[in-house]
Amino acid sequence: MWYKHDWLLVNRDCSIRMSSVRFNKKVKAFAVERSLVQGLHSRLQQRFYPSYSFEAATQGEAGNPSSSGIRNLTQKRGLRRGVLTDNQMSKTVTWFNKYSIPVRVLCDRAALREYAVAHKQTLPACAYKQFTTGLSAPTIKIWQCLRMQQLRPVATQVPVGVKEWRLGTAVDIETHNERGEMVLIEIKTGYDTYYHKHTSTPLQHLKGGINDSPANQHQLQLLVTCELYRQTKQLAAHVHGVVFRVHALGIDAIPLQSWTIQQRKTILQHVA
Repeated sequence: MWYKHDWLLVNRDCSIRMSSVRFNKKVKAFAVERSLVQGLHSRLQQRFYPSYSFEAATQGEAGNPSSSGIRNLTQKRGLRRGVLTDNQMSKTVTWFNKYSIPVRVLCDRAALREYAVAHKQTLPACAYKQFTTGLSAPTIKIWQCLRMQQLRPVATQVPVGVKEWRLGTAVDIETHNERGEMVLIEIKTGYDTYYHKHTSTPLQHLKGGINDSPANQHQLQLLVTCELYRQTKQLAAHVHGVVFRVHALGIDAIPLQSWTIQQRKTILQHVA
């Protein structure tokens, strides 16, 4: 049985090998070659927003232009929805690439059921069952956004890390745009009523008094994830990244904001 944990393992040449990752029950962490690295969420919280809590984030605008009447998920329910979305995206991206399923089909429940029935003989039983039962609303929205942004997903939950930083994470979705460039996607579900709400204390170590809100925390995560990916893959150029924020009213595709790009060096210095 696999366990999700906030530690990932990096091998000696700073690349990741999923086949060698194991959960060590004794230390309650993933390990390989006796080298453990801290998860990105914990590192960012320690360095930039150590005192944040969503209960204290009462300042600023709500998460949506019209969020009245939207019931916010409890933390436990929100986590379950996020795990379900991650699982469905991992499966559907695999099936999309293996069986050449049209993107438009994955964007519509009725079309997906029709496709499954028509291709029952070629699809694995698990895919047929999932397609006929139906995908969750967040999963459908993500596929719709991928199609709108002209992004082709190639892999999910791609582990990346830098051993010297003792830091690792997993990219939610690895995609290519129409020019063949790599674009990394970070998926965020929930936050319907407080995505832009912030505490009275700004993010630490940054200029300009950047608000400590989930929206800005995700910008930090996206920037560092792109850098970890770049170093893991030994790429010379910076990597593009987008946050897909799924909420009750739809989905937003949010690229790196100007403040993260302008303060990139400072952010990475405090993360490393």
